[in-house]
Amino acid sequence: MNPDQGNNDPGAGRGRRKPLARPLRHRVVRSRYLEGMPKSRTVDGVEVNYDSYDDADDLEDEQIDESLLLAPEHELLVDRHDRAII
Repeated sequence: MNPDQGNNDPGAGRGRRKPLARPLRHRVVRSRYLEGMPKSRTVDGVEVNYDSYDDADDLEDEQIDESLLLAPEHELLVDRHDRAII
């Protein structure tokens, strides 16, 4: 096993096993830098409360044309692992 010669392969039976799974504790990680969303904003000097239901766009899902799913032209629909969704 000399890495300078390129033969740094571990011998048979050593280093080829999958590492043993260790039990992981489930825990919640919190950041001290998180801040809550403001409940109001100032518009033209007047304080206005946020209303999450004032936009109709938020309540409707965007419709995807079925032909674009079958034969995409410009965009390809992928999942979070960058695999194409067919």
